[in-house]
Order: sequence, then structure tokens, then C-alpha cells
Amino acid sequence: MLEVPCQGLGLAKGGKNRSAAHVKQGLWRGIRRHGPYWWVVGLVALFELVALGVIRHRVPRESDWQRAARTLRHSFRSGDLVVAAPAWADPWLRHVLADRLPLEAAGRSDLAPYRRLWALSIRGARPAEAPATPPEFAHRFGPVTLLRWALPKDEKVIFDLTSALERAEVVRLQAGEALPCPLQEFPFAMGGGLGGGPMAPRRRFVCDPARPWLWVAPSVLEDEALQPRYCVWQHPAGPEPIRVRLPKVPLGDRLVLYGGLYYEHAHFRESSPVELRLLVDGEERRRIRYAPGEGWKRSVIEWQSRDRYFAEGDVEIEVKADNPHFRGFCWAATTRVRMETPRAPTEVAWQGRQP
Repeated sequence: MLEVPCQGLGLAKGGKNRSAAHVKQGLWRGIRRHGPYWWVVGLVALFELVALGVIRHRVPRESDWQRAARTLRHSFRSGDLVVAAPAWADPWLRHVLADRLPLEAAGRSDLAPYRRLWALSIRGARPAEAPATPPEFAHRFGPVTLLRWALPKDEKVIFDLTSALERAEVVRLQAGEALPCPLQEFPFAMGGGLGGGPMAPRRRFVCDPARPWLWVAPSVLEDEALQPRYCVWQHPAGPEPIRVRLPKVPLGDRLVLYGGLYYEHAHFRESSPVELRLLVDGEERRRIRYAPGEGWKRSVIEWQSRDRYFAEGDVEIEVKADNPHFRGFCWAATTRVRMETPRAPTEVAWQGRQP
């Protein structure tokens, strides 16, 4: 028969009870034997209770997000951009303000099209896009803070080639012959999802039905940094280019072009770089190569002559690659003008009689 030592519990062998003093003495002997570890267990439990209260206090409720969103909607106007800070809070931003987040804003390349920046911030975070100046507006809704900045007005976007793509002419060159890529409308969008590449929208230019990736249309691409980019998907067909031509584009004083590879395709380094050629009125203005590892690359093409400032021109973008295998490519382009710095008013001496 197995005997269990019972001295520490205040029970003698044979089941006879000891006095209360012996029980107390046995408990203290156990505490002294195990040292401070008994207190550690209690402190850990107390810490977890306090931490749980702090977490519950700091985590915003949905009502906090909704109150901040209602205030923003009341003051929102054209040219405003909304972001979340920190960036990982973006799902909450989309949940309460999806109607203020068009694809152009969610997949923006820079801040040039916007005049004011709103941020829904938690934990004191500041958005990466914010100017260095303090916000001109700040209001707390529980743990959520609504912030607003006025953005610098260094330049103005006068034409967005990405959004105007449907009025373009798209062709695929083959043996010197321009084969048209007709604009077609399908019952539903195609593709997208994890590893599925950019989603092909319902309305898109189809260059080769036998190669379903050879279409041209605005979509949202994940660049090499896994950032969303609203851009024109224009997968190269081979050494001969696919050409997009937009007529009568207001040129301003420069064209800002972004481009890059789909993030999954950028890992296939054995394929050749993508080459983009920009022409204005049939004249080549820039030739750019996009290789893996370069990310979402920015190029600025300035017009040398000032008479281009108010002019219009036919803009063509050609994309090709010697080896087009896994070379999903996307670009976004806008024409812009620099904003003149306002001059201080000149004081003119009063020549007449004072009123």
C-alpha cells in the first residue's frame, strides 16, 4: 500500500488530526521551503489583471471609429485624402470610411493630387505621409484621434492618364503590323486573390485571347514592397511592344511616370527587364528599363520648351521585354504644372487726396 507523507498538511500517519497550531506551522514551513516563488505567482496574476484592464481601455471600440468617421464625412471635400496611423489600422479605416477610399486613393503613387490629409490615429501614431508641421485640426474620440494637415501646393495634376485610359487606342505590334486590342466588356472581373495577380476589370483592352494575361486596363497591383498601386496593367508580349496611345493630352510642364513589376514576378530574375518607351507627338522623350529589385520607380519628363505649358499632345507608351515570361508590369502617369510661389503685394504710394 502506498503511503503519502501528510505532515505538511497537518495530518499524522494513521489519519489522526493535528492541532491548528501544527497546521499553521506546517504551512509556514512550506512557504519558507519554496522561498519567494509563492509571491511571484501572485504578482504574475495581479500583473495580468492590470494589463487586461489597460488593454481594454486602450483598444478603440467600433463606436469610437464611427464617431470619428462621421466628423470627417461632415468636413470632407474634393482633394482630401484619408489614411490610418499606424498603417496596420487600415482595415478599420476601410470598415468605417470605404466610401471615401476610391481605388485611386488607396493605390496612390504620391500626394500630388491631394490638398488636405486626414488621419484616423490610435496610440499617438503619426502617418508617414504627414508634413513635418503640427496638424491644423485634432480631435479625440476616445482612443481614436482625428487629425488633418494642409498639404504643400508645389504642383498641380492637370491630367491623369491612368483614369482616362478608356479613351485610348491600344495595339500590339507584330512583324511591323499594328494589331488592334479591342475594348471589351465581360460579365465579371477575372483573377485577383492570393497569387492570382492583379484583377482584370470587366472592361479591358484584350490583345490576345489565347494569352489571357495580355490585357490592358487600370487595376491595382502589389508592388515589390507589397504596397497597392492603382495603375495600368500592360504585360509585355515579347520583343515587339504593346502600345497605348492617348490623344490630345494636356501636357503642362512635365509628365510624372511611375512603373514597376508585380511583386511575385519580381522574384523571377532569370527573365529580362521590361522596357518602356514614352513618345509625345511621335517623338521619343524617354526610354526606361525596369528590373527586379527597383521597386515602384519614379521618372520625371520635363518639356524643354515653355510653349508646351498650355499645349496638348498625343502621348504614347510602349512596353516590351525580350523574355516576357513572368513580367507583369504596371504604370501610372500624370501631367502636372508647377504652382508659382505667390508674390508679396506691392505697396503703391497714394497719389490723390486722402478720403
